[in-house]
Amino acid sequence: MTTLHPTKGTGAAAKPTAVTYVDPAHDATATPPVQAPDGLDPDELTDLLSAMLTHERCGAHLYRSVATRTTNEDLRTTYQEFGAQTERHVAILEELVTELGGNPQYVSASARLTERAAAGLLESTFMLDGSAGQPDRELAMLEAVTLAEAKDHANWDFLVASIANLPDTREARALRAATEQVEPEEEQHLSWCRDTRAQLLRARLFTDDAVVTAEEGVIDLTQLTKEELYSRAQDLNVHGRSDMTKDQLVKALEKH
Repeated sequence: MTTLHPTKGTGAAAKPTAVTYVDPAHDATATPPVQAPDGLDPDELTDLLSAMLTHERCGAHLYRSVATRTTNEDLRTTYQEFGAQTERHVAILEELVTELGGNPQYVSASARLTERAAAGLLESTFMLDGSAGQPDRELAMLEAVTLAEAKDHANWDFLVASIANLPDTREARALRAATEQVEPEEEQHLSWCRDTRAQLLRARLFTDDAVVTAEEGVIDLTQLTKEELYSRAQDLNVHGRSDMTKDQLVKALEKH
């Protein structure tokens, strides 16, 4: 799946402002907003979903970019995995907007601002490539992903909280179905970003490997629960951990 940003060629629509010209054929001023559950403003929900969709599209581009430039195979694997999930989030949001009677090609003012901010984030990962070593470039790429995922996580958390106590209408069910698919993966993305960033920084900061592990000491992995083993495997970015049994997790962690 290739994620494309809305353009005139894809049928994008927007609302003109004092400084934004929109071709009359693509003027969304008179376009009805999405059908919102009782208690939510339809126009504001339309603009929020547009901005969220834009952020997800930009996130897919960011993951695709860093996956091709990292020299760390473990990072590359995760970037590709999360990038594929992000493209699926784009599809889920597009389907949601369509189900609510909206236009996935509509670009709100907040979506335009979101795209500009995301472009700057992507730019930060390569604009100083010639004057930075690979460790600094790796950290810059990971930090850009971390910042993008922090906003992504905040977007979905806000949507979850906003619909938590709404009446059980068709629109509310559509919103809940989308959040139930995406929010757990967003939680995983941000958790991995934070943990992996800490690992990269610790590896550079500490001069004695014993200092890094002293707080935990020697641990009998067989005494840990599967959830605890999985958490450690996630910290170490063990590939394939989601499909491992408890014994397989123990063996994989012992190798690390």
